This record gives sequence, structure tokens and C-alpha cells, in this order.
Amino acid sequence: MATLEAQYASRRGVPDQVKEHLAASIEEFRKADEIKPFQTDILVPLARSFVSLNQLGDAEKIYLALLDHDKNFVPVYGELYNLYVRERRAGDAESISQARIREQSP
Repeated sequence: MATLEAQYASRRGVPDQVKEHLAASIEEFRKADEIKPFQTDILVPLARSFVSLNQLGDAEKIYLALLDHDKNFVPVYGELYNLYVRERRAGDAESISQARIREQSP
């Protein structure tokens, strides 16, 4: 719910409320991850919440942990690629693209 509230606050142009709701969503996602770790429907939105708060290192750690847990979870490659492009880390973006190709090859 906090993630949705952050989206609504963003649309209304209330940045303080966006940060507040994102912080709440991060807390909720972390609690959920403690109960049942490595659920992609928890960790991907958690990482996206970190990206929204410009806490890119935290997001990267989550994405890399997901890949370490399951190299076949294709959406994480795209998430990492976008994060690296955002940070202007062209070499890392290229590396993650190549890793995706290697993992998807028979």
C-alpha cells in the first residue's frame, strides 16, 4: 500500500510524502523478505523503491543477490542494465547484457 501511496503523492507533486511512503514501503518489503526470502515479487519492488530514493547501491545489492540466487530470472538483468545506464556505468551495463545472453543460451 505504501508504494501505491508514494505513486499518488508523486502524481500530486508532494515530494516529502513520496519519500515518507517509500521509506514505509522499504520497511514493509524488508519485513516480508525476512519472513520468506528471495521472493521476486518482494525484492524487485524493494529495489525499485531504493532506486526511487536514489539509493542505487542498495538496489544494486538486491538485484545482484537475486541473480546469485537465480541466474534465470531474466527481468533482473534489465533492471540492473537500467541502473547501470542511469549511473553512467557503460562497462557494467555491457557486462550484464553479456551475462544475460550467456545465461539464456542453451
